[in-house]
Amino acid sequence: MTILSFIPVSGSVNYNPTDQWAVLASDVANITVISMNSGQISGGPIDDITGIECFTALEELYMNGQSVLSFDLSNNLNLRKLFFSGNKVEVFDLTANVNLTHLNCSKNYTVSNNPIALDQVDLTQNTALTHLYATDLRDLHVIDLSQNTQLIHLDLNRSAIQGMLNLLPNPNLEYINIENCSLTGLNQQSNPLHTLICSNDDGTSWASAPGSNDFSGTGTLNISNNPNLEIFKANRCNISYTGVDYFLYNPELRDVQVIGNKFRHIDLSQTKATTIWVWKQGGTTQGGLPGSLETLDISNGLNHQMGYNTPKSLYAGDNPNLREIKVDSVTNTGFGTGMVGSLNHTMQEHFSSDTTQLSFGSVNGPHQYNPRNESGIGAPIPDYYLPDKYRIPMGGSLGSPNPSFSLYFID
Repeated sequence: MTILSFIPVSGSVNYNPTDQWAVLASDVANITVISMNSGQISGGPIDDITGIECFTALEELYMNGQSVLSFDLSNNLNLRKLFFSGNKVEVFDLTANVNLTHLNCSKNYTVSNNPIALDQVDLTQNTALTHLYATDLRDLHVIDLSQNTQLIHLDLNRSAIQGMLNLLPNPNLEYINIENCSLTGLNQQSNPLHTLICSNDDGTSWASAPGSNDFSGTGTLNISNNPNLEIFKANRCNISYTGVDYFLYNPELRDVQVIGNKFRHIDLSQTKATTIWVWKQGGTTQGGLPGSLETLDISNGLNHQMGYNTPKSLYAGDNPNLREIKVDSVTNTGFGTGMVGSLNHTMQEHFSSDTTQLSFGSVNGPHQYNPRNESGIGAPIPDYYLPDKYRIPMGGSLGSPNPSFSLYFID
């Protein structure tokens, strides 16, 4: 067992794993922060924090990456922040810590790399909690957050939460991450919400992911009451939607990633989206099923900010039923190098019949399009010009060709 000794420094505590140093009784009442995270202690990880109850003024306790099995914080009534990610805690009791605002209980294992033992998290008495990190808890199937109405940041990534997660009584939530859980529904009607991440892995980055969210039921992932939503990542969640109004009530959206779902129509014209990843609409199966996406509208006046292979980009490949796509007008917005030059790669070409040259150097003169010079388009057709319009054939670096895509003339 590692023996702890305390070294008070300016109202906080660092540690030495020998008894060379000790905290005087007169100093204990002044210590408000104790930090013993992984890498801060020589001599091996800590597995016992007996004596912590003496620090009645303690407000912050950090012990990430240790080997602690249990602890008693019932005497630390001033505790506001508790971080013990990466320990071996099976059960903890925080009912007395009513002032707690930040909690990280992620990645608690019985043995390294074995199934995680922590399977119960009771936070019903911690009504002041604003930030909760409970990730990688693969035996945690249920969590009750109905009393945590002050919650702002919620991260349950890779925990095994199942069924419907009800966050309706949480009106202050701004950030939700429920990636790779096992949810079938989410009630998150939280007006301040600006980030919702609920994607599933594609099966390559971590094969042992605990589960997959499945939002195939009608209304199981409804974002219409989140007008401040800026980031929405719901890749491979089996969302089926045939209408055009899914994003109608999210005017602040700027990052939309819905890879591998089953959207029939996607209209982002009323959003601020410049990062748009919508490939493989047809199923969550790795490799994609026959595509369901038929129309895509990104004419929101911000296409000029998008670039090739950058955070602000469009990827819409592997959608064999996609027949039309609508982007900004050159007269309304003015395409710059960032959009037009990049879309030579991502969407092949924007071009016009008039003699006005667009502001990029890779295509000159009246923008003649010759599909025989492009990859992934299909059978070649004659050269032509399009009067006062743009035409976008799909293929090339977008991914697999979209053979059903015809022609779409942009307003």
